[in-house]
Amino acid sequence: MMAKQPKSNLRRLSNVLNVVGFGIEIYNNVSHTKSRKLSQVGLAINVIGGILDFYTALKSGRFLTKVFSFSNLIAVFATSYNRFKALRSK
Repeated sequence: MMAKQPKSNLRRLSNVLNVVGFGIEIYNNVSHTKSRKLSQVGLAINVIGGILDFYTALKSGRFLTKVFSFSNLIAVFATSYNRFKALRSK
């Protein structure tokens, strides 16, 4: 059995930001009054969380972790850009 490696503070912060960003998106989609400012905050939190995920994955020794994290970063940027454009057009 392999020993657990301690999580770095950046990894913990990244996990918290991802959960908070996801929670903001869910709340804003479920609420009847969709807040533009709340959407912008959620976008910023998701982008920062994606960047931190990628940064912490670069320290990993596993190649697949780096590849999946990079693809996740691209997906976060693409969806955030599209959502930002949609928010600006409102």
